[in-house]
Amino acid sequence: PGFGRIDILTKPGTDKLRGSAFLNMSDEKLNSRNPFAPERAPYMSRLYGGTLSGTVIPKRASFFLDFQRRDIDENGVVNAQVLDSSLNPTVFPFTLVAPTRNTTFSPRFDYQLNTNNTLVGRYTFTRSSLLNQGVSELSLPERAYSSMSTQHSFQLTETAILGPRFINETRFQFVRDRRRQDDPNLAPTIIVQDSFLGGGAGVGLSFNASDRYELQNYTTATLGKHILRFSVRLRGITITDFSPGNFTGTFNFAGGSAPQLDADNEIIRDASGNSVFASITSLERYRRTLLLQRQGLAPVVIRERGGGASQFSINGGNPQAGVRQIDFGGFVQDEWRLRPNFTLTLGLRYEAQNNLDSRFNFAPRVFFAWAPGGKTTGTFGNVPGGGGDQPKFVIRAGFGMFYDRFNESNTLQANRFDGVNQVRYNVSDPAVLDSFPSVPTIEELNGFAQRQTTTRIAPTVRAPYSLHYVLSIERQLPYKITAFVFAFNYRTLHSLRLRNINAPLPETIVRDPDTGRILSAARPFGNVGEIFQVESSGNSNFNQMASGIRAQVNPGFSLNVTYVLSKAKSDTDYFPFGGGFGGGSFPASSYDLRGEYGRGIFDQRHRLFFGGTVTIPRFNVVLNPFGFVTTGRPFNITTGRDTNGDQVFTERPALATARTEPSNLRRTPFGDFDLNPAPGQAIIPRNYGQGPAFFSVNLGINRTVGFGEVPQPAAATAVTVAPQTTPPTGTTNNANGARRRAPIPKRYNVTFGVQMFNIFNRANLAQPIGNLSSPIFGQTTGTRDFFGNGGGSSTPAFNRRIEAQVRFNF
Repeated sequence: PGFGRIDILTKPGTDKLRGSAFLNMSDEKLNSRNPFAPERAPYMSRLYGGTLSGTVIPKRASFFLDFQRRDIDENGVVNAQVLDSSLNPTVFPFTLVAPTRNTTFSPRFDYQLNTNNTLVGRYTFTRSSLLNQGVSELSLPERAYSSMSTQHSFQLTETAILGPRFINETRFQFVRDRRRQDDPNLAPTIIVQDSFLGGGAGVGLSFNASDRYELQNYTTATLGKHILRFSVRLRGITITDFSPGNFTGTFNFAGGSAPQLDADNEIIRDASGNSVFASITSLERYRRTLLLQRQGLAPVVIRERGGGASQFSINGGNPQAGVRQIDFGGFVQDEWRLRPNFTLTLGLRYEAQNNLDSRFNFAPRVFFAWAPGGKTTGTFGNVPGGGGDQPKFVIRAGFGMFYDRFNESNTLQANRFDGVNQVRYNVSDPAVLDSFPSVPTIEELNGFAQRQTTTRIAPTVRAPYSLHYVLSIERQLPYKITAFVFAFNYRTLHSLRLRNINAPLPETIVRDPDTGRILSAARPFGNVGEIFQVESSGNSNFNQMASGIRAQVNPGFSLNVTYVLSKAKSDTDYFPFGGGFGGGSFPASSYDLRGEYGRGIFDQRHRLFFGGTVTIPRFNVVLNPFGFVTTGRPFNITTGRDTNGDQVFTERPALATARTEPSNLRRTPFGDFDLNPAPGQAIIPRNYGQGPAFFSVNLGINRTVGFGEVPQPAAATAVTVAPQTTPPTGTTNNANGARRRAPIPKRYNVTFGVQMFNIFNRANLAQPIGNLSSPIFGQTTGTRDFFGNGGGSSTPAFNRRIEAQVRFNF
């Protein structure tokens, strides 16, 4: 609520021939070294393309062509903790060129069927290829794989003017996507938690084919003081996904409690002959495994001394799965101008889809705009000076209910891992784990009587929805300045989460007194394996207040400054409107969700955005500076252990007390933690840690050179200019009242530019490692992008970059 759109209809066949061409270039010689790279790595970026538009049939038909090509050699920067040939921990800094190629071609054709009907058709073809993907931060170069995709998009829009009061628009879109991934490394994946990822990527040779279609009808009617809008939309998608993911298996090494070893790798014992235990990292467990294997010790002895994998997972069976999904939506809206300076908007939307038993998704919305003392409510976000009817003071407020679609990826996963189509095993049985590095087959796992891990959709799941409240106040000030204040509240209910509903019941767990490993436990559904269920039991609350100014002081100087104060809390890491992790996140305990409500991972308390435009007329140069300053986002702190047996490493520690065992104590800059809380002991909230702040200033410099006169209509030479008190066209008044001639448009224009990102070369660090059993807990292994995002397995190097640009327009 509180936001809208403006549609502009252009009659086909009335425009002149126009076109443009551009080239953007950058390489490593213009850029600084990434702080995590051992040297300034090779880098290349070439973006080029152009447009052409004009008339096919005068006053009847026109065309528009668009072509773009992107050739980028990005850098995958590795900064992992590994073992050298002598099995000593060491840092592995490495850079790998990751080429990306993307081609897009899009023709559009506009045709005037008759006086009241216009038809627009567009086709878009996109082809992308990416090499050396999946290499970054903790992921080693041996995991590199390639991917290729093509997309064909067809769009058809028919606009009909049904009299002076009605406009109807019908849109149809069909999108065909084809993607392929190829991993040449068939070795099993090795995960040493938050230390490094090695082996193969586990992608295999994968294919994905999806066909999407959408049909929408949109009608606008103007009836007196009412502007009525109503629409219906039907969307559908069919996906066929061939994915032998993790068919080669994955060994997972986690931290935990283990006996201390002496210089001869023998267990240290106290005076009573008992083993002396201590907490070890994931890398230390992996090191002990390799070292003791080299010494020829039996697997059972290796495990007694703190070695051995913590978990093994593998998929098998039919790699192909599919899904079909259809959703329907419709809305009606009445914009009622009760007074010239007061508008009330009422609306109602309905949505439904298959693959989800949620039929009563009605979403009401209400919004008003009031301009005390004004003649109109104006246009949201207008800069003063843009129109004489813009009021000096406007209050806007609204409420809206918005449903999120249940993504088809959730259903696809449930169809794939239903226990019949494709089998999946998550194993923590030492009898299986001791086979490392040999990978047991599916048949061997069946021989060990291992149970499958399945995924299912909860029968009670429903579509998540958000309640949005907004209040905004805008006030025009002297010197063409507008001040504004916004207040938002977004509350999301029925957010998606994942939960193992067949995890061991806590009160029935029997543990090994030394290692804490689960020896036996009862399960709600018996010994049928893990059941990962997608549920809609989460919620979040997001409050935000923003204030700032917009100023268009003169045609050559503008300024925008916005400060945002926000607070976000949630009990699952789920983003509405397609921005989250398909099915949400796992809780620390599958049977106790009370401690999950805490800071959301998108909670940035303070943010400042600034930008503007400065024109230097003498040199015809335009400067566009803009920047961001934000406080850090929270990150989750976990023990790095699976102590509750749910096969997920999401357990969180407790704050250390006087009763904390020394072997479970971890002292950090973020606090002192107990890695093995006692039953009933309070654990820390989700996202307890605070990440680093962000600061980036970017600058664009452009200079335009024009030549050639714009052809004028012949009648223009016969116009007699009468005496006037206002400046004639092409002139403006300066502050002293003197007349200054404005630039006269040229027929051909060439713009030369330089775009500089992160000009101060600040190392904006990504989120720290939150695994307390990692050898690099609390440290950062990558950087964030120029807008404050990033810190993941595919994040490129965002050091200072400079890009040269040239654009030609006619």
